Order: sequence, then structure tokens, then C-alpha cells
Amino acid sequence: MLNEKPNRKLMAQLRLMVKHADEFGEALRSANIPDPAFPKAELDEHIISLKELPDGLARGVIETIPPIHDRLTDMKLDYLEVEGDEDEIDFDAPPKLKRGNNIDQAIDKLLGSMSSALTLARRQAGEEPPAAEPEFQIETGTISKIDKVKTDLEEAANSLGREKNAADEILGEAGIEENDTGRDRLNRTLQYGQTAARVTKTELSFKEVTKSRLKTLGAALKKTPHLIKNAARGLEIAGRVAMPVLKAWNEWQTKITESGLDSFIKATQGVQSAIEEIENETTRTQRTLPPIPDIDEDTQRAAEAEAVQLIVAGKAVPQKIATSVRELSFRNVTVEGDLLIDFERISHFPYLTAFNLRNVISPNKFVFKNVDDIHVHAYLKILGLGNSDFGTLEAIGTLTNLQTLY
Repeated sequence: MLNEKPNRKLMAQLRLMVKHADEFGEALRSANIPDPAFPKAELDEHIISLKELPDGLARGVIETIPPIHDRLTDMKLDYLEVEGDEDEIDFDAPPKLKRGNNIDQAIDKLLGSMSSALTLARRQAGEEPPAAEPEFQIETGTISKIDKVKTDLEEAANSLGREKNAADEILGEAGIEENDTGRDRLNRTLQYGQTAARVTKTELSFKEVTKSRLKTLGAALKKTPHLIKNAARGLEIAGRVAMPVLKAWNEWQTKITESGLDSFIKATQGVQSAIEEIENETTRTQRTLPPIPDIDEDTQRAAEAEAVQLIVAGKAVPQKIATSVRELSFRNVTVEGDLLIDFERISHFPYLTAFNLRNVISPNKFVFKNVDDIHVHAYLKILGLGNSDFGTLEAIGTLTNLQTLY
């Protein structure tokens, strides 16, 4: 289903999204935006990418909408006034846009239809939303050869456009209808790759990008050549056309499976190198942790108590509970038998600030698994291990925010 045309229900939602994208684009064009740093050109590019989704594969909805949705949300937070802003006015900064104006209304409609399309696509594919996790903002200007990476991505998108036009011309001469299943799948797969390259280039054109957005788009780029080659091989026209047209088609198939995707693969390798660079430099000073969301204290305490009970019982902690947890303390908790702490199974707690294993009542022993996964807890400040045999302190060294170890 993911590598096919969006079905009728999803297509209807995508067309509504396209309508709202057009309205948002018109609001941008007609607005007087006082802040010169406002990313109008980048948002225009994202609008184009959204409007291409109905012509691509269903998987493009799941892979493309999340980074654009996050980017539009960032724009609202950074450039539109929020109630209470008047108490913290920076008189040296350009004025923010007023809430309720045309841009605000248009972006809310677009965000709504994007969310609906994404939810529907995930439901149809049987996929769950990824677990929330702390996000580091990466300054794109610090990525090596960033301009070359963006140039290669633009050429990758353009090259797929040229190949798409060439295939369309040959298949048109062959009398293959545009709605032919094989031709439609090939066109949609090439469009999927174009859109993935364009969105990635646009994300890298912003001042900052999050690692998860880049990794999601990088994964889409990586699988594109395989999808295109499969779609090309699956379209056979032998016996249906004259020999010159058949020869042209065979030459195009050979090219696409041998060298026609070289520029796309080169661009993909550049993005993968950028991702590796980001992951290898975990102490980069340009990264900042966003503030932990506020939560009702009673909700937090109830979630923490339930999470501890589930871990002691060896059961998985649902994401909804994990997101509300700030501290995991096993102090005075009675455990029968061994207490298993599998850090892979608690890696989905996005805002964990304290973890305490001191003063657990009568465990036979602590059993630790997957201790290297502790590194995902970027907010962790307090780690209480007591007399437990953690085994190695190397993993703890990756906790750059850790302040207390006891």
C-alpha cells in the first residue's frame, strides 16, 4: 500500500491539504512581514513539496508531512505573537505578526489538514507515530560542505524530473495510457524521489534543523533508487510497440538501473555524511535542549508511580505514561526476586531528569541490560546507582547534562 497511489479516501484529504497550502501561499505573498529573517523562500519551497504529494506514493505522506508540519509549527512559535508576549517585548527585535491575521488563519487550516492526512496514511499503513524524544537543534551552517550537499540535492531532484519526462515521452509514443498501472507507479515513484530531495534541501536551507527530521528524510532518500529500479523493471512494453520505441525504452531502463540515478545516489551519500557528522559530534555547542513541557504535578506523580510498578513487574510502559514522567525513583519499592532494568525498554521516556536505584527494599540483585541506551536521556541530571553493579561507566560518560552521580 505504501508504494502505491494514495487511495480515494487519502487522496481526498490530500487535495484538501493542497487547497489549504495554496491559501497559505497566497497569504504569504500578500503579507507585509517586517522581520527580514522570516523564512519566506523556504516556506514557499515546502508548499510546492506539499502540493506534489498527491502525485507521489502513499509513503511520501508519512515521510514528508512530519518535518514540514514541525517546521510550520516552529514558524508560528517564532514569528507570531502569543498572549503574554507583551510582558517580554524586545524593542530591538522586529515586531511579530499578529495572531488572527491571514497567515495565522491559513497556517492553522493547513496544519489541520496535514495532520488529518498523516493520521489517515499511518492508520491505513498500520503504523504508529514514532515515540517523542528530546530534539537537538543543529545549526546547518556548521555542517561540512553544506552548500555542496544542497546543490547535489537540487541536481538530484532535477535529474529525476528529466528522467520522468524522458520516460513519459517514450511511453506516450508507445501508446501506454497515463492511467496504466505500471506507468502510473513509475511516475509516482520518480515524483516521490523528487519531493524527498526537495524537502531535504529546503530543511537544510533553514538556519537550524533537528537530527530526527534529517534522519527521516535521509532514510527516504536512501530507499528511493531501489523503489525506482523496481518500478522501471516492472513496466514491460515488449510486443506492444514498434521496434524503435522498444529500443528507446530498453535503453532508458538500462540507464535508470545503471547510471541514471548516480546524481541522486551522490546526493543521498552527502546527506548521510551530514547525519554521521552530527551524530559524531555530540558535544557541539550550537545544540540546545528545548525546555521540558510543563505538566500537572498530580498527573506527573501518578505517571511516575505507574511507570515504576510496570518496570518492577517487567512490563512495557505505554508512551502516554512515559511522556509524563520526569523522575524514576525505586526508593523504598519492594521487589521480589531480581530487579531487571533494561535501558532499551525505557529509552522512550523523552523528559527523564532523575533516575534513582538507591534504597530498593530486598532485591536479590540488579540486572542491567542494554546500558549503552542510557545515552538517549539527554535531560538526565541525577543518577543514583547506590551499590548496584552497573558494570561500566563508559555509557554514563555520554550523559552530557548529568550533574549528580551517587
